[in-house]
Amino acid sequence: MLSLEWNHKGPYLVITFNLILQSAGVNLNNLRLVRHQDTRRVARGSSPYGLWRRGDGSYDFYQRIQARHVFNVGDTLASFVVTPNKDTLFTGLYSVEGEAACPLGTVDPLTGEIMPPTSLLYEISPDTRMQDFEGLLVIKWGAGARAWIQLAEKQDKPIIELRRVFSEPRFPGFSEFMTTIDRLMEVPDSWTEVLRAVSGIYLITDTKTGMHYVGAAYGTEGFWGRFIAYFETGHGGNVELRKLARSPAHMQLSILEVLPPSLNADQVSAVEGRWKEKLRSREFGLNAN
Repeated sequence: MLSLEWNHKGPYLVITFNLILQSAGVNLNNLRLVRHQDTRRVARGSSPYGLWRRGDGSYDFYQRIQARHVFNVGDTLASFVVTPNKDTLFTGLYSVEGEAACPLGTVDPLTGEIMPPTSLLYEISPDTRMQDFEGLLVIKWGAGARAWIQLAEKQDKPIIELRRVFSEPRFPGFSEFMTTIDRLMEVPDSWTEVLRAVSGIYLITDTKTGMHYVGAAYGTEGFWGRFIAYFETGHGGNVELRKLARSPAHMQLSILEVLPPSLNADQVSAVEGRWKEKLRSREFGLNAN
């Protein structure tokens, strides 16, 4: 549909998602808007967005397996993922054609865990009527972000952006990179490859107290391998962080210095020590040594 909204310049015309659906010949009856933003701890820092970007079928399978009844046979799904920039990006239209018990031992592609025995497996097929908009159309989901399934007839979403080509956010650079541990799963795959390729000194900041932890990352997985250890355990094996038991949402990660690969372990430790001295993270922070 078309609607009017206002900003500081006055009223402006808004095109809504339902108008695009209807122009493509999609009936709004039994059409569900599905927004995937999974906040569970996941395997190796993936996310629904990451599964979709892989293009190996894991995203479609992720939609098909559900812990409880959420779709009806005959439903049409308009699926979206939340991007690293928090955009709600359209990924495709699907038809729900069947529902059955999930086979025992089915592994969730996001968490790497076995699905509960009461889980369901849906037969879902792609619908090509909206394929020209896949990865290009961004909507405003609005209030009620926790309601990840909504009826299109009752929720006509404004279109924020229609892109010419799909593109991931550029890696901001090592000095600008910053995230919290709980949001590592939202990091684009292209960023993870950059972070895997280099090693150096990183900083964890407790955003509740401002206390710092200085650490060194090296080895074949570089910064990314070390960061994922914190995501999976919450403390990465560090004594003071284990004692702190802070929520990953309050532990901010950033990079202090990228080091040349020619440095040996003792040289890396020496650089790490200098940063601990500069930030006084032994006396007033979270470094025990």
